[in-house]
Amino acid sequence: MQFVSAYAELKAQVAAWTSLSDPILHTHLGMLVFVATAVLLRKPFRSPIPLLMVTLFEALNECLDRINHGSWRWPNTLSDVAFTLVWPILIFLLARARKLRAG
Repeated sequence: MQFVSAYAELKAQVAAWTSLSDPILHTHLGMLVFVATAVLLRKPFRSPIPLLMVTLFEALNECLDRINHGSWRWPNTLSDVAFTLVWPILIFLLARARKLRAG
């Protein structure tokens, strides 16, 4: 349980340090994980691996939030997931469509 509390505190400190809202942080961190995974693993954006990593990180984040708060906060959880995944999904789909047209 100490890990969950420490994680929640770290998130609060990052939000305070950056002065960014929660939706903006989710958007930027989702893109960071997506691009970093593609670069580090040398995978194209059309590969499902970067998108899977973003999804896994966001799922873990929301599970830790649930443990920290003691219950699901569905409106918050669903908006967090949407803000985190919307751009990686769009880039993934565009890269896949481009590959299909080119190939």
